[in-house]
Amino acid sequence: MATTVGGSDKTQRFRRFRLCVIASALDRQAGFLGATGPEVSLSSRIARTAVWFESHPIGSGYRGSVPSVEGLKTADLVDAMGRLHRHRCHLLDLVSPTPGRVLFGPAVTISYFPSCSAGLDPDKYNLANLFYEAVGDEPEGKVVVLASNGYTDASMGGGTKLSRLQHHGCAGVLTDGRLRDFDELATYDFASYCSGEATKWGGDEVTPFQANVPVVVSGVGVFPGFYVFADSSGAVVIPDGQVEDVIAGARAVESDDEGYRNEIGQERLPESQKRGPRWSLKGGARWPSFPHPRRGSR
Repeated sequence: MATTVGGSDKTQRFRRFRLCVIASALDRQAGFLGATGPEVSLSSRIARTAVWFESHPIGSGYRGSVPSVEGLKTADLVDAMGRLHRHRCHLLDLVSPTPGRVLFGPAVTISYFPSCSAGLDPDKYNLANLFYEAVGDEPEGKVVVLASNGYTDASMGGGTKLSRLQHHGCAGVLTDGRLRDFDELATYDFASYCSGEATKWGGDEVTPFQANVPVVVSGVGVFPGFYVFADSSGAVVIPDGQVEDVIAGARAVESDDEGYRNEIGQERLPESQKRGPRWSLKGGARWPSFPHPRRGSR
């Protein structure tokens, strides 16, 4: 659901608070204060975030034809992103029940919050409700990004609750928290990447709180609609409006690397290294003559 203008005073105050929190998180993640100076006011940052909401209806994403990523690796896409941006876009140290499986698709986000049944009604704030709010009417092919917000050792979900991704054809799940039931997750068609496997239910620590808001996952900003790619080496987040350029850039990186490998394959040892040690005749036998360690070679 897109953020709307208007509503009650309470709604406006909550919207302003949410924009303030998101703007502050984006400042920390992307280093906006370092880039623009400390004179940038909080109201300016809130306004900037509000502009993003107005120009990016939730669930809009990229509507063009996305090129294939077959054969590409996270490193290729990170290199291609580095040619366009300076911000951090990659996640490391991810674990998967199916590490050979590639995850790729547009992101929908769910932000978690410390559990408090008095403040957050469990009948409203749960993974079922937030999942369907996040994926909307077109869940197929989407990547569900679960932001732990610092609770990286807590379970964000397990084989039972995440079976919704299987039933609705989602591409997979990415989280900086843990996931349970790796054996069960491995039987599904979607890909799962997380910080590690959990054994304990995480609902006593965190609960799903907001759907389709900008989130920070392992220091990387993820907007709804941005593209996520993950493999056994890590993950990368790509702005939806530049996904074609980044994939084309990654193909160029791949081609450049192939050219470098061919050049390296043609390299030969310098002549000075081919001769090896000098030999001299002593008593009719051939003995190696090495430079004296003090006098050096002549």
